[in-house]
Amino acid sequence: MRLSRLLFSMLFITTILFGMPGADNIISPKPEAAKARMPKGMTVKRIVDKYYEVRGGKKTILAVNDLKYVMVTKYDGMPIVDTVWQKQPHLYNSSIYYYTVGKTTIYNGTKSEARDLYGVRELKDAELDELVLQSHMNPFLNLEKLGIKAKLDGLKKFKGEDCYVVKLTFSSGNVIRVYFEMKSGLKVREERELKDPQGEIHIKATDYFDYRGHNGVKFPAKIVQTTDGKGLSFTVTTLETNIGIDDKSFALRK
Repeated sequence: MRLSRLLFSMLFITTILFGMPGADNIISPKPEAAKARMPKGMTVKRIVDKYYEVRGGKKTILAVNDLKYVMVTKYDGMPIVDTVWQKQPHLYNSSIYYYTVGKTTIYNGTKSEARDLYGVRELKDAELDELVLQSHMNPFLNLEKLGIKAKLDGLKKFKGEDCYVVKLTFSSGNVIRVYFEMKSGLKVREERELKDPQGEIHIKATDYFDYRGHNGVKFPAKIVQTTDGKGLSFTVTTLETNIGIDDKSFALRK
């Protein structure tokens, strides 16, 4: 029960899907030790350059000024609907609803705000770090500006594919590890450690699969968000780009 509450609280960090409807009780496999060897001269820059190249190229990706997603999944048989607006460089609004409960999370480029039935609060620490990374439309091209240090952290095998692991360390000291497939070059996983109120350590992960093209840019067709390997799969029912989203959509109440 305690883990279920923890998992549901994590749903308010946005995930992106673009495929068939999601379902309860998704089990995500744990990464394993890779048998491959690190290629000589490999760097984070080379990994990131390939990631943007295979998704459509930097020029095409940077031409996307704003995005809107509507994402749907289920929890205990009830739908969860999350509508997300993003705008360059890192304006962000996620409004998510489960049954009669809703929550809006906003980042206006410098400050954050979460609004739900308990009131309004500013995100801090690891929550804020994750939101900053998520809200920025092209974070891997702007790590230095975001105050994030990137380091190649070895290899892992995930879902049968060898992956580079890039360790992102924020100025706060918080860490997120990002997995890029060696073969495809695509990002397939982000993970970090988190503590529940009792002090127990859990692994929160977002897994990305089945990339598909939209106006020349590839987006993941399936995303599974988990805590300790158990979680939910989301579906994008609407995906729109360059629709002229107004800055008022990212206004804070406080």
